[in-house]
Amino acid sequence: GQRIILPPTFTDGPRNMFEIYQDSMAITRFNQHPDIFLTMTANPRWPEITAALLPHQQPTDRPDLMTRVFELKRDRLMKEIDQNKLFGDKVAHVFTIEFQKWGLPHMHALIFLKGPDKIRTCAQVDNVVRAEFPDPKDDPLLFETVKSCMVHGPCGARDPQAPCMVDGRCSKKYPRAFSEETIMDQDGYPIYRRRNTGQVHTITKHNVEYNVDNRNVVPYNPYLSRMFNCHINVEVYAGIRCVKYIHKYIY
Repeated sequence: GQRIILPPTFTDGPRNMFEIYQDSMAITRFNQHPDIFLTMTANPRWPEITAALLPHQQPTDRPDLMTRVFELKRDRLMKEIDQNKLFGDKVAHVFTIEFQKWGLPHMHALIFLKGPDKIRTCAQVDNVVRAEFPDPKDDPLLFETVKSCMVHGPCGARDPQAPCMVDGRCSKKYPRAFSEETIMDQDGYPIYRRRNTGQVHTITKHNVEYNVDNRNVVPYNPYLSRMFNCHINVEVYAGIRCVKYIHKYIY
């Protein structure tokens, strides 16, 4: 019956969560809203992982290996943002790491850009984010990455039991509507360009084969997807609710 209070130094404890959440809100108050909401998930097919597996091992048998490789990749990604100024002049960032049910490390990161580089126009959005299939002939490497890592589903009638399904609908709102150009809504959240090119691609995921087009593509940054060959979702976000999401929801 003795009461024990976990200090803020205890990772994932209540005080630890509230402390980093308040720190993130202080950063938000000083730098205004975050500009980029980025998520990155480890790819178990990375050659650095598959080459180090012992005979008859699967990547899920080696969480230590996946975690080490993911941390190296994550560090490299942040260097691209910090040193090479991929999105512009970054002034701050906050992130959390979670482990998905099948053991893959997963990062949620918020990127705060300096005043002149803050994303305010549709042209700036198009320079950072793409939500369409690339041309398989012009960029086959990026096409394969998008096809294998950046397509939502299957859900809906194809898989009613998918995790994203709530009350018979996809909670992520896929497939999205076609859009000939990027549009910013009244809250500053962009509706990304997803043109109806008439091209349909067949993919197989979770032993389900189905056809997809640009409506099923998760927004991504071509440079990062081409470099890391994994799921890297890049969204332009002009609100502050995502700060609460990456801390309170994850924990």
